[in-house]
Amino acid sequence: MKTFFQIVSGLFLLAILSACGGGGGSAGTSMNGVALFTTAADKIQMLYGETKTFTVGGGVPSYSVSSSGAVSASLTGTVLTVSTNATGTGTVTVTDKAGAKVSIDVTVGTGATLTTSAPASVTVGVGAVTSKYFITGGTGMYAVNSSDTSIANVGMSDNVFVIGGVSTGTTTVVVKDNAGNSVSIAVTVVGGNRSLFTTAPSAITVPSGKTVSYSISGGSAPYSVSSNNSGAADVSLKQNGTDFDIKAIAAGTVNIVVTDASRSSVTITVTVTTPAAGTLSVLPAGASGSVGDTLKFNVVGGVLPYKVTNTNDSIALVTASGDGSSFTAALGNVGSTIVTIIDSLGTTSNITIVVNANASTLRLAPNAIEVSEQSVEFVQLKIYGGSAPYTAFTSDPKFGGVSISGNTFTVGAPPSGTDRRCVTLTTALGVYPVSLTVVDSLGASAVSIMSVRDTLDATCK
Repeated sequence: MKTFFQIVSGLFLLAILSACGGGGGSAGTSMNGVALFTTAADKIQMLYGETKTFTVGGGVPSYSVSSSGAVSASLTGTVLTVSTNATGTGTVTVTDKAGAKVSIDVTVGTGATLTTSAPASVTVGVGAVTSKYFITGGTGMYAVNSSDTSIANVGMSDNVFVIGGVSTGTTTVVVKDNAGNSVSIAVTVVGGNRSLFTTAPSAITVPSGKTVSYSISGGSAPYSVSSNNSGAADVSLKQNGTDFDIKAIAAGTVNIVVTDASRSSVTITVTVTTPAAGTLSVLPAGASGSVGDTLKFNVVGGVLPYKVTNTNDSIALVTASGDGSSFTAALGNVGSTIVTIIDSLGTTSNITIVVNANASTLRLAPNAIEVSEQSVEFVQLKIYGGSAPYTAFTSDPKFGGVSISGNTFTVGAPPSGTDRRCVTLTTALGVYPVSLTVVDSLGASAVSIMSVRDTLDATCK
């Protein structure tokens, strides 16, 4: 019969053997030599809201589990339960009593096919920017890149991106999620670095029965024109594709919209009136523009022919048609001038043309920077010109999110989970270009290229 001392001694020795892994094997290896494992692969994909179970074995029981990112995990005995709570990525780590660890990388998708609101092919002008496109489906984590940034660049913020024309040619923009799914967009960049413009003022008044003509320039051809109230005024594009006629039909207010190939548009508000017969008037009855613009006016009423005079040719150079029924004003300097129309009976009509300064050109400085793949610092650029407020975009957020404060454009540190801007290139010591784009409130854009240099840093490979 065992004594009390013998029983206590035996339990004490058993505890020592258990703490030493049963007296054999290394930390994280069971007595039968099996390392810690789970029945899950090292990398798995799950849908948002999905739950999966796996088995834990080997190593030195008991086990614990931790999780981060878009997943949560729990462990009951040897049963590991993994649930998703967001789209994106997450990590599950199982640890045994000896401190050995096994990690599972989880990519969480929406279950929907990766799509964008962009058409399969896009045309944009040099210096122009498309409207905003939206990305949906896939894993919820996206990147957008241009295959040739010398032709077109892209800007991205969350799930929104724009495409900007750099030089004429064709390229492909590819939208990817972090599971490798992709959507390609064929991009054609056409010539012209001036914003869409018409010779018509933004608002005009036209008497019913009168047709007025204007021209389109800038933007990206071909152009189209439309009226939202053809009963009051209709519009038609002439055969040359750049001139258009507005025909006033009945009293009312009409929006005439001129649109180019990149979907940029200019709206002209037309008020159709029925003036007293024979009243001499100029359409529009006064206008303003910026230095470099050319405005067109039409004369109605009175008795032909008309004589057109101008008080200050240095402010606006006025050129009239043969009978004076129309004239143009080329705006040369800031200021104002008075144009007088005199019909053959001596009746006069005056209009004032006001010329404003051109808004300064939007730009980012510096327009090209280089950082090494080991860099983690914030990068700041300055915004000049354009019209606030501004919006910031980046072609690849994994090299740092972007933000704007006042006229300062900031590229932040790499996202949480990375500690540097590592790149993997086919050419050693090459660079990876990241397009940094600012868009102002009028749709003008400017781009700076941040080149991330491969330095053969072993910790990045």
